[in-house]
Order: sequence, then C-alpha cells, then structure tokens
Amino acid sequence: MAHIEVTQTHEEILEYWTDERMAEAKPRELVLRPKPEEQHPADED
Repeated sequence: MAHIEVTQTHEEILEYWTDERMAEAKPRELVLRPKPEEQHPADED
C-alpha cells in the first residue's frame, strides 16, 4: 500500500470537489488481493 502525504487542508479538498467535478469523476480500478487464508484454504480432512 502506498503512503501519500496530504498537503491540502480538509476544506481545500472539499472546495475542489465541486458537483461538476464529482459528476465527471470516474472511479479507480481497484483490485483487491485475496487474504492469504483465502488463497490456500486449509484441508479439513
């Protein structure tokens, strides 16, 4: 996971995201990796 340093205040971020920008925004393609226990389930024999 990346560490991002935020240099804008909460208010500046809210001012940036106008209704018009929100309408034009596209979601990021997020790929969630399975948790290690979900990748290789333990045999229950």
